[in-house]
Amino acid sequence: MDGILASLLEKKDLLIYIDMRIAKLKRFNIKSIPIENRERVSIRLNGRIRELEQLKEVISMNRLKKCAILYWRQDKQAKEEKLNENTPH
Repeated sequence: MDGILASLLEKKDLLIYIDMRIAKLKRFNIKSIPIENRERVSIRLNGRIRELEQLKEVISMNRLKKCAILYWRQDKQAKEEKLNENTPH
């Protein structure tokens, strides 16, 4: 299969998966959770939905590779800073 076509199918598959996952999370019956845990579960569900929507936007705008590199660099820098904080001078 042509590289461009394969990429388009892959992108389409990812977007479909994300849409289905978001729909499933939105259908989750929060009332099935004990009252004392509902707020925590609701926050987590909403966070997952927001993260999936952000990922969908990144994929739709063809920025997945750029964002992945950026996040990797930020993570690497944060780890290096943490290591430097924990290293005695």
